[in-house]
Amino acid sequence: MRVLLLTQILPYPPDSGPKVKTFRLIQYLARHHELTLVSLVRSEAEAARAAALRAFCTEVHTVQLQRSKLRDALYLARSLMFNRSFIIERDACRALDTLLAALTQSTPFDIIHADQLNMAQFALKLPGATVLDEHNAVWTIVQRMAQHEAFLPKRAFLDFEARKLRRYEADVCAQFDAVMAVSEPDRWALALAAAERGTQLAPMTVMPIAIDTEQQPFIERAAQPRMVLSMATMFWPPNVDGVLWFATEVYPLVQAAVPEVQFAIVGARRHSVCSAWPRKIQVS
Repeated sequence: MRVLLLTQILPYPPDSGPKVKTFRLIQYLARHHELTLVSLVRSEAEAARAAALRAFCTEVHTVQLQRSKLRDALYLARSLMFNRSFIIERDACRALDTLLAALTQSTPFDIIHADQLNMAQFALKLPGATVLDEHNAVWTIVQRMAQHEAFLPKRAFLDFEARKLRRYEADVCAQFDAVMAVSEPDRWALALAAAERGTQLAPMTVMPIAIDTEQQPFIERAAQPRMVLSMATMFWPPNVDGVLWFATEVYPLVQAAVPEVQFAIVGARRHSVCSAWPRKIQVS
């Protein structure tokens, strides 16, 4: 089959969770189907890295997003004026719409695969069966950010954004032919949003993030391990929240029971979240 894959970030190099997930998907699809990749990028350097994906794809296209504080202010104004999500409004891109219209006019694709919620707005305009790959139930992330935000104006904005995303996500998931979630909690959160909207979700499959077991073979666990490992990029707020919560609420309890335990943090910007922690926390 001919598959058109739309990605919100270029999935190369596979150095963060979303990139790993999508890169493994590309590897698998390329073995069985004719794959065309279209990705948003943020810089010319990022666009240049797309060349590595031509080993798997029949065609690779990139469209650069223009980001600035002034543009963000415009997107925020539009989102408030039209009661639409700021996150979704910010990724709207006429250049991408134009490219996709030309591609689908010249090539009949069997499947349009939208990778992440932000790409749904582009996929639903195109002919062909549509699949939405939900890396997260996005509204729940923004809602948690609102709950933990101390600055009241920002909390109010995040709460409003979460409610708009909740509606948008429920409506969008009802318009696709199929939806993929990475976990049962995500499936439950999307079903909850749909039930509140009175919409019927598309058939949904839970598909966890995969790894290449040939390149990354399983490692036998020690009989009595003494290491807790966190692997996550620390520029993603939910990852920061999770590590901070574990370090402050859980790790002291583990240390009390197992004094020789160590907590290792691996991932981008890891130093920014652990400078004040005990010596037994390692940063790699």
